[in-house]
Amino acid sequence: MRPIEEWQAKLKADPELAEYLKLAFRRFDATGDWPDVREMQRDLVRDGKELDVISAGNRIPVELGITPMRMRDLATLTIIGVSLCEGSEDLRKSFIQLLQMCIDAYKQPGEPRVSGDAIQSSLGVPPDVVRKLAKLADFEPFVQIASESEGKYSLLVNDNVRHFTKVSSLNDYVEAKGRLMPKPGLGAGAESRVLAIVRTDLVGSTTLRQELGEDNWRSKRDAHYVSTRRLLTEYNGVELNELGDGILAWFMKPSEALAFAQAFQKAVVESKLKAYVAIDAGECSMNPSGSPDGIVLHRVERLLKVTGSGEVLVSLGLVTLVDGLGYTFYPKTVALKDFNVDRAYLLQLSPTHDVPRTAKQIDAVLLNRPTAWEYLLFAGYLVVGKNELERKWRDHELGYRIPHGPPISDTDAGTILHSALSDTQTYVSNATRLLEKEPQVRAFGSPGVPGDAEAIEHLAKRLVNVYEDLLDWEARVRGGRVSTRFERAFALAANLVNKPIRQFREFFDTFADEMDQVGSKIAAGGPVELNLTLLISIDDTALGEFNNEIDALKRSYGLS
Repeated sequence: MRPIEEWQAKLKADPELAEYLKLAFRRFDATGDWPDVREMQRDLVRDGKELDVISAGNRIPVELGITPMRMRDLATLTIIGVSLCEGSEDLRKSFIQLLQMCIDAYKQPGEPRVSGDAIQSSLGVPPDVVRKLAKLADFEPFVQIASESEGKYSLLVNDNVRHFTKVSSLNDYVEAKGRLMPKPGLGAGAESRVLAIVRTDLVGSTTLRQELGEDNWRSKRDAHYVSTRRLLTEYNGVELNELGDGILAWFMKPSEALAFAQAFQKAVVESKLKAYVAIDAGECSMNPSGSPDGIVLHRVERLLKVTGSGEVLVSLGLVTLVDGLGYTFYPKTVALKDFNVDRAYLLQLSPTHDVPRTAKQIDAVLLNRPTAWEYLLFAGYLVVGKNELERKWRDHELGYRIPHGPPISDTDAGTILHSALSDTQTYVSNATRLLEKEPQVRAFGSPGVPGDAEAIEHLAKRLVNVYEDLLDWEARVRGGRVSTRFERAFALAANLVNKPIRQFREFFDTFADEMDQVGSKIAAGGPVELNLTLLISIDDTALGEFNNEIDALKRSYGLS
């Protein structure tokens, strides 16, 4: 059974949905506009009919139309949904003829477009049919309405049209469209999820084509698409369509959509082009093939139309989702056609150079990777790690004593204390080794070579571990279960790490403060100088008191 016949069989088992399709098509066929589902419902009530068209419309399969709740209460149908309605035969034939016109336009040099006048002339149909064909085609993957003015339409053909070159009937088209959809796996099976939708387009492509010539322009545009798709892969984006001179893509994480947009605009500038980028976020239904559908896909198109050259314009919904990640936005007054939206937000394209002080801000540095990101990241891990140990630091400041381990006899106390002091030397040696040239180069990279994010994280966290080792060592020694005879010796031994602990804290804070200042210099384009020096020493007074106590203990035991 071919696809259209399969859908006809399904509708026989769902008369309410079949009636919804028939009512929506009749109004569309009569006016050329998608009808308001609530007006349809009111008319049915006035006629004494009990059909719940709102309920029927909101469960329409994505293959047949878009639910009214996602289309501002409009009852919209796909060409498949229209084809299931009585009286649609001529429109079905015209649609396949329009597809062939789009294929022919794609094969010609220049921008592949089909004008409403050409459709009217080639197909021999009146303007109202052109209007209906344009609105139907706008929901299909191979073309979109590029412009509409005073009833005149211009359709822009995209690369997806190449998948339909062997289509000669609507059944062929439905089967080819099914093969074109993304493969299962990327979100398939989920009924709905919140996604970020990104739409890009190049600025002034027509002028550039004329200036560069067709061959040079195509070469430049192809290179742009290669770069764009590389960035999509890098930031986990999924391309839905190639539209005009841009793409439509979706991201699971809004932060990755923003990072992509920043990298995209940077790459565009480097290739001596200009582009628009619009990003919206919202709940999307996931069809069985794993591709999203929802009003957000249509709203982002409207957002793109009010985006300026070189801008990344995002919706309030997306701004809310990335709150706390360190992005900077500026409000922009807009007017989105068909949507009650009067404000959007411009993303600051120059990434912040402040030290990240939360886990979310660290994620933002990893995504954006601004200049000197390696050192910002290192400072961020130090600050976050230090803050996570504040409870232990406060106990240390108070000299808070928590009894630790089993009781220690006077006979064993000296040996245990000597062993503990040996541990502190190991801790200090570890810290010194971490800040030698080789591990630094491995983490931060040699000049001109990007650093290794995992190595940076490991280096910073190991340094924080040494700080924690010293805090824990001090607490263990101070809490040792010794006799009163050795209590002072253990307390003075614990004091020996007071200065190294403070030196670690000062290193963490000073380096972060220096990186904040370096960030300001980077943003201003000035020279920078970094210093990764950690000085560790023992307070002479504390060491003298400890040695005096040990000497006193030795004398009490008759030892020299």
